[in-house]
Amino acid sequence: ADKEQMDQQLQKIADNLGMVSRRLEALMEYRRLMEGAIRPSLQRADLSQLVTQQLFAYYDAFQRAGIDLDVDLSENLLLETDSDIFDRIVQNMLSNVLKHGRETASISLKKEGQKVIFQVKNKVQKPILHLDKLTNRFYSENLSSSEESSGLGLYITQQLVEILDGDLTIQAEGDWFELIVAL
Repeated sequence: ADKEQMDQQLQKIADNLGMVSRRLEALMEYRRLMEGAIRPSLQRADLSQLVTQQLFAYYDAFQRAGIDLDVDLSENLLLETDSDIFDRIVQNMLSNVLKHGRETASISLKKEGQKVIFQVKNKVQKPILHLDKLTNRFYSENLSSSEESSGLGLYITQQLVEILDGDLTIQAEGDWFELIVAL
């Protein structure tokens, strides 16, 4: 039983280190944003391909979380944008679903008029109380049981979307939560 206890303690330590590491990453990114150090480098990018790659990277995590993904991506959506910043936005939105979502989520990428719309919708673990505060710095409703929220995820996402001259819309209805990025 001693070895088992030791293994459990090591796992806890590893989990805590992982959490600290993610928080530090968020803080570093926040600092770079505050210093205006993140400047877009615009090039033609295939957003469909970028989203697909991110979905592959997150696929196992969604399986483990028991969240069914409904994916609807238009193909070959090209846009003059910064693909690294766009990747970060997609990562933040997907990890938001993993932290706070349950059961099912839908992801779509499509063109509407001149805009490209990237939309992520998921069921939440707990109802959202203050939708208007979710993009505030360090604001967290601790919607997840893991207490892992730095309260920076959506704030950073909003800042990154603005750097790309886009709009982020947040909506919630019942136990559904939705993030919409228009670029």
